[in-house]
Amino acid sequence: MTDRRRSTALSRAPRRSPGRIRLVCMPFAGGGSHAYDDWIRLLPPAVDAQTVRLPGRETRFGEEPPGHLGRLAADVAAELVPHLGDDLTIFGHSMGALLAFEVVRELRRGEGRLPACLIVSGMRGPQDAAAARKYTTMTDAELEDDVRRMYGGDAPVLAQRDLWELMLPVLRADLKMCDDYVYTPEPPLDCPIVAYGSLDDRDVDEELLGGWREQTTGTFEHRMFPGEHFYFTHWPEAFAMDIARRLDRHAAGPASAERR
Repeated sequence: MTDRRRSTALSRAPRRSPGRIRLVCMPFAGGGSHAYDDWIRLLPPAVDAQTVRLPGRETRFGEEPPGHLGRLAADVAAELVPHLGDDLTIFGHSMGALLAFEVVRELRRGEGRLPACLIVSGMRGPQDAAAARKYTTMTDAELEDDVRRMYGGDAPVLAQRDLWELMLPVLRADLKMCDDYVYTPEPPLDCPIVAYGSLDDRDVDEELLGGWREQTTGTFEHRMFPGEHFYFTHWPEAFAMDIARRLDRHAAGPASAERR
């Protein structure tokens, strides 16, 4: 378990107040606490959003990058326990989707409670993760080419070579953690799941994205956007608008009835 005196995943306590929805985001592989700034900043004021900070980056740079997704999920879940409520939702893209899913299952195991909604993006259903393409054996050049493709051209992370070289070990550790992920069957979640995908993502088509339906007894919704794996960097306004609408529908905050 992470030493809470030394480091935390949350940069601050999610702000709870009447009419506010709290959104906690899990970063994609190699991503930090600013991974989703391009669309988070476009969310309405009623949504209090933040992205967790994982070991090996930013203020946690001195820590070893995470090596086991289940243990990482347990650490993040432990921090979220005091903040559970009908207005709390959890989001994750790519690796972050698997992490978000395991965080939610960890909360159910430990607390018997779930967030208002789980929102996933750019990842096949976890029961199909074993069949996903593996990254561990890629050379640095192959990995760089793949990152460029996933952004559909210019990749911000590749624009600064010093930054890319600095984050490469963290990215590789995260990707290995995904490659090593083993899905353990458990009963489906009771909370709604919203899944997002992109039409040109060669690793996650609409059918694979639909696999998330198996993971909930509640409402399942999905939407496909144009573009490659990091589609939301090209459509931040539309993505933020769509997420805000679904949060308003599923996150039963104190003033949710008035918002609907």
